[in-house]
Amino acid sequence: MSMVHTREQAPQIVRHMGPVARRARIGEQATGVTGRDIWRIIRRRKWLIILPTVFFTAVAVVGTFLWLRHAPTYTADAFLQVNPGYAGVFERRLDPRADVVERHVLAQAQMVSSRVVLEAALATERVRNLTWYKKNRDDAVKDLKDVLSAVPVPNTDLIRVSVDGPNAEEAAELATAVAEAHVADVTKTVGVTDESTIALLRKQLAVKVTQLRENRNEQQRVRRGASPSDIAAQGGTLRTRLEVFGRQLTQARLAVTQARGINEAVKKQSASGELVNSPEVAAALEADPQLQRLRQSRGGLSVAIESKRILLGEQHRVVKNLKLQMKTVEEQIAQRQKQVRTYQMKALVEQSQASLDSLIAQTLQIQNEYTAVEKRVQDIETILLNLERLTAVEEEIEGETERINRRVTELSLARANRVPVSVRRRAEAPNVPSSPQWIVTVPAGVLLGLVIGLGVAFLLEFVDTSVKSPADVVRRTDLAVLGTVPHTRDLEEDVDDIRRAFADNRDSLVGEAFRHIRTCLQFSGPAEHRRSILITSPLPDDGRTTVTMNLAASLARSGRKVLVVDTNFRQPVISSLFADADTSASGLSNVLVGQARLEDVTSQVEPNLDVMPTGPMPPNPAELLGSEPMRQLLTGAFEAYDQVLLDSAPCLVVTDPAILSTIVDGVVLVVRAGTNTYGMVQRAGEGLTRVGAKVLGTVLNGVRATVGGYLRENYDRFYDYQEQIEPPAD
Repeated sequence: MSMVHTREQAPQIVRHMGPVARRARIGEQATGVTGRDIWRIIRRRKWLIILPTVFFTAVAVVGTFLWLRHAPTYTADAFLQVNPGYAGVFERRLDPRADVVERHVLAQAQMVSSRVVLEAALATERVRNLTWYKKNRDDAVKDLKDVLSAVPVPNTDLIRVSVDGPNAEEAAELATAVAEAHVADVTKTVGVTDESTIALLRKQLAVKVTQLRENRNEQQRVRRGASPSDIAAQGGTLRTRLEVFGRQLTQARLAVTQARGINEAVKKQSASGELVNSPEVAAALEADPQLQRLRQSRGGLSVAIESKRILLGEQHRVVKNLKLQMKTVEEQIAQRQKQVRTYQMKALVEQSQASLDSLIAQTLQIQNEYTAVEKRVQDIETILLNLERLTAVEEEIEGETERINRRVTELSLARANRVPVSVRRRAEAPNVPSSPQWIVTVPAGVLLGLVIGLGVAFLLEFVDTSVKSPADVVRRTDLAVLGTVPHTRDLEEDVDDIRRAFADNRDSLVGEAFRHIRTCLQFSGPAEHRRSILITSPLPDDGRTTVTMNLAASLARSGRKVLVVDTNFRQPVISSLFADADTSASGLSNVLVGQARLEDVTSQVEPNLDVMPTGPMPPNPAELLGSEPMRQLLTGAFEAYDQVLLDSAPCLVVTDPAILSTIVDGVVLVVRAGTNTYGMVQRAGEGLTRVGAKVLGTVLNGVRATVGGYLRENYDRFYDYQEQIEPPAD
């Protein structure tokens, strides 16, 4: 095949968190690590867990044996009994407490390991004759303190004095010597208890009692005879009243604002004359008695004038006199109406002003009451704060008084006890070493081995982000798994070329795998919606051509006429797989530029299976694959073929698959197990989905079967089953 060098560079893939990756990440976080995942990791890396466990268990067994044989440790225990002498002492105390005795026992236990006691124990003749002392003479006090422990025995008045050492008899001698030295030291110290300390504490106690009395008197003065609860209740009542006055004051201020607006409006209407037409003025005109009499007179004169005018004529003297009287009455009516209007408008203005003044007075009264209640609330809050402060001071004084009482009790206790500590039991040489112990070291070795083995196993598992099984694809991405292709190392039959495995041996495990993939594709939707399928992968060498050719052979054997188009202009390989294929220079690129027809560049390699090589390398493969001739080629291929498979380039390396994915019915993403990572698969699926491609699912290629694993069992069952039956027909 001739090649035309491209002038384009492979595009750089920009990492971007798209919707597919986001959904996958969300699903991963939601599910987390399940029990099935943990069991899978343990099964996969069981030897990595077993070997450290066995190793550390063996180390623990051998180490414990050697330790016991050559350097065992013996622990000798002597017991001291603390005699606090509380009978008779607490009876003379105001506040006896049981924890005083417990703290006294603890203090005695801490004093056992003091330097004074250890030096006294080491000064005895029997200790100086011990082999241990001769070996540790230079820093005997420090060495003795390292092997010594003195702890109270719970719920008793005993102290256990323990000494660890390689020699049981010498450990017993050291424990007894330390216990006796402590008894001698305490007995000497008790006899010289400082009486002045007790006297000073009692003076401090008297001062605290005086302060406590003054504090309580101050509280009585602040309370003024009322209890704190009554004061608090009174404060609550006043706060309720304050809230009521606050609401009333708000309402009153709102009413004043409204009344002021009404008053200003009435004054403005009175000044402009608009008030004359108000209903109040009209009602006053109707209700005025003088106007009523004048209107009646006007009515009588009107009747008289009309009757006289008819009898006597218009120019008669009587008629003229009546008209003069009518005019006089009309003038009186007008003058009276003016008086009534003026008086009524003035009355309305005065009434509005009076209402405003009344509301202002009510508001001032409510304001005064609110201020008075607010001051009382503040006074009560001040009283409560003072009481709280005085109560805190009282508690502090009471705490200091209690501490002084305890200290006086302890000092009196020490003075009253002439023999506060005695040796209850001398140490005896133990017969059994205290360490090491099989019950501790062996389980510790097992546990350490398990922790290290599991830690390394899970660390390797979580660091390794490669896809290994279909569960990894489903769990980490948003893509379905159409099937898996086994690794050639797990096959019992010899496979010369995995890319032609189905054609060469259709009854093999690989052939069965591609039948399964073919079935999943056929049942994933209507056949007319799956006629053109693009095969791509994240990276080179993931097995795109293997999946394309085996799937094509599987479809052809099922009776469908299939065309395989090699669209990988960068690294074409399909034409080199078939000796009978047309290896001329013509191919896909010739058809797309109009130099050849579809039937001129296809070759039949099997019944119902034709292939189309790439042809010469064009200078612009991406633009050529996304052109209208490519769409027309697919449309024309559908007239002669039932299925068209396009073997494409890796989608994370070049943009050709993304362009082709927009013109085909679906995309199958090939994932190489153990090579592709979760991130690669996510980015590949995201890139295809972002351009509108319909990803039908993934094919996991090169899946390894672990010993004892699920896939290994399936492979074994398949071969056993194949030996018992005739090869199935396609």
